[in-house]
Amino acid sequence: MKKLYLLALSCLLLTQCKKGEDGTRPGEEVPAKIDIEKRTVEIIKETAAQAVGTWVLQELHINATKIYGAQPLGIRKDTVFKDFATLKLYPATRARYKPVQAKHPEFEGTITLKNKTYPVYFSLLVNPDYLFRSQGPQAFFFFDYSFPDGMHIPEEEERLLKDLGVVGDNFSFQVQPKAPLMVWKGLNRGVKEIVFKKVQ
Repeated sequence: MKKLYLLALSCLLLTQCKKGEDGTRPGEEVPAKIDIEKRTVEIIKETAAQAVGTWVLQELHINATKIYGAQPLGIRKDTVFKDFATLKLYPATRARYKPVQAKHPEFEGTITLKNKTYPVYFSLLVNPDYLFRSQGPQAFFFFDYSFPDGMHIPEEEERLLKDLGVVGDNFSFQVQPKAPLMVWKGLNRGVKEIVFKKVQ
């Protein structure tokens, strides 16, 4: 009898937890249907507009165990650098997407460290969690140098940015509406987080 009761109770719980035809469980709100393409462009357009400008890497949080290759600067433990470098961003003048896509805005610009300046490039890809639930960062991207074609000999500062993971890694991208702040979170290597402050 006890086994029969437990079996009945299990069936009841399973039935209550089962998702309906609309993809929700009993008592859950049915999510509003959205035009994915239109919503993606809206998010990216707003996010991209806020990214343009001159930014100081106000706080660079480094995870020492994930630094690429040799330990640059002799970093042995998690470290935070203040006002580490300067980043200038503007819409790309030469599109890499053919045709140009509003949902993948492209940026180019420069990063300056110790009076050495290097060209950079990235394009944004909307975060599905933000698209459907307005949660988390707005976008993701791969941030890298953008040197002209041809032979190039890396400089010390350029290698440092790469070894730390500031350049040459995937990041999440988050901005606050009308606030002069931007946050990137590294997804693979030495950078845990970069907090940027807009200065121009």
